[in-house]
Formats: sequence, C-alpha cells, structure tokens
Amino acid sequence: MKAQLDHLLDVSARPHVGVYVVPMSTETHPGQDGPFLLFTVPEQGVVAYTETRVSGTPTDDRDVVGGYVGVFGELGITALPPSGSRRLIAAIRRDFDDGQRPVAEEYV
Repeated sequence: MKAQLDHLLDVSARPHVGVYVVPMSTETHPGQDGPFLLFTVPEQGVVAYTETRVSGTPTDDRDVVGGYVGVFGELGITALPPSGSRRLIAAIRRDFDDGQRPVAEEYV
C-alpha cells in the first residue's frame, strides 16, 4: 500500500495529471457504478473503457461516452481538489511510516 500511495503522490506532481480523491464521508457519488477510463483516440474521438471484475469493454458510442463524460464532471465536483487530494494521500502515507494502520474514517 505504501508503494501505491507513493506512486500516486509521484504521478500527481506531474503537470498534466490530476488526482482527485472522493472523501469517504461522501455517502453517494456517480462513480459508484464502477471504474471507467476516458481517453482520446486520434481520428476516432473519445472512447470510454469500463471494467468489471471479469472483463473490460471499450466503446465509442456517443450516448455511452457522453454519459461517462457527465459522470466524470460530477466526480470533479464531488472530489477534493488536486491539492487537497495530495494532502490526504500524504497524510495516509505518513501514518504508514508511523507504524499506524490508517483507518479510512479518520480522513473524512
């Protein structure tokens, strides 16, 4: 877990990367339906890639992609800003260094 948190901190410092954390105190949010990626394919446009426990599915269907673009926007409103997300990740990481097992409820 420490290595994953370190990686998130490293990546989030890059100029074209934003890491946004949805606090545990958020009871519901649009991202609870499952993980997804949005990316742009040259000469094709935006593609949504959704994942389940057993498979992943890409789609360029405009309605589906549009729905995920909307979800992404809503998550941006719900999540901490990048600076707050970095502080939260760093605080959790420090607890590992101090020998504590972080408890998610402490970081709301």
